[in-house]
Amino acid sequence: MSKDLSPYLTKVKMSGADVILSCSWGLDASVMVKQRLELGVKALLLSPTAVDSAGIAENPDASLGNHGCDTWFPTSTSKESLDFIGSWKKIVKDPAHPLPTNVAAREYIATKFLLEGIKKAGSTEVSKVIPALESVKMKAISGDVYMRACDHQLIMPLQCTSVTKKTAPYYGESVTIPSSVTMIAEQDVDNARCKRK
Repeated sequence: MSKDLSPYLTKVKMSGADVILSCSWGLDASVMVKQRLELGVKALLLSPTAVDSAGIAENPDASLGNHGCDTWFPTSTSKESLDFIGSWKKIVKDPAHPLPTNVAAREYIATKFLLEGIKKAGSTEVSKVIPALESVKMKAISGDVYMRACDHQLIMPLQCTSVTKKTAPYYGESVTIPSSVTMIAEQDVDNARCKRK
């Protein structure tokens, strides 16, 4: 972690780059978003953390215009997404969290997926749940989700959006990229159980 990314951001500014592609997380992400604005760097930030609601709430001015992709955004208009938001609002009354976050969405999808596996297995025994999970396919808040049997990766669509507002839900309309485009093909996975060509 670094508390000063100005040497790097100054180079970006001098280069005239249009976009900063970053995988920074935590403090580094927060510093990058804030210092980018302070230094007048015009390049937009493209990063999952650039569209994290907690980070946007911390630096709303510096977050405007940034782009990112994640499992789900609250601007998704699928029936499953709207039901998820409706359930959240009934349960969570904290004004600091008016909408579910991307992290909450990932946990929600994972929990529902596990429950489907347990139901299919008719058991909570790990030896029975694992093969059941390998055949679960479900409609989630972000689209169809299944587990690839060879490496146990959840395969699902990815949603991309940009920060358009300083208040929740922060985002413009999200665009869904199908899992057929986002996933690493089975033959390219470095796992002996996956098919090699």
